[in-house]
Amino acid sequence: MKKLHVKKMYPYASWRGPENNQPSFNLFARGVAGVLYPPGCLHDTVLDDELFLRLVPTGDDIWFKAMALMNETKTVSVYEQNKDFPAIPGYQDRALWKINEDVIDKQIKTVFDYFKLYGLIE
Repeated sequence: MKKLHVKKMYPYASWRGPENNQPSFNLFARGVAGVLYPPGCLHDTVLDDELFLRLVPTGDDIWFKAMALMNETKTVSVYEQNKDFPAIPGYQDRALWKINEDVIDKQIKTVFDYFKLYGLIE
């Protein structure tokens, strides 16, 4: 496991999408565009629903990223750039991204602090 001395991350709103389609610990898969999690890529803690609900009850993408990092699984994008898909009208009013937009940085920090995951990101 690669160890770095990173103690914090840039705010989520400033994160860039993929610049290529090479595997990396630094890519963050968002379920909005579809994500494939192959068997064995996530840490067994992924099934601890009580811990998930305590740490990030609306942050499923954050939880899955943490579980991949704990299993030393890199993320790869199929495309070299993000793809935006059209939203279904009327279904975005209570979308998770709207619920999370004010708390996502706090949720990321909570999970990364709890599992001490900063050592895998650059």
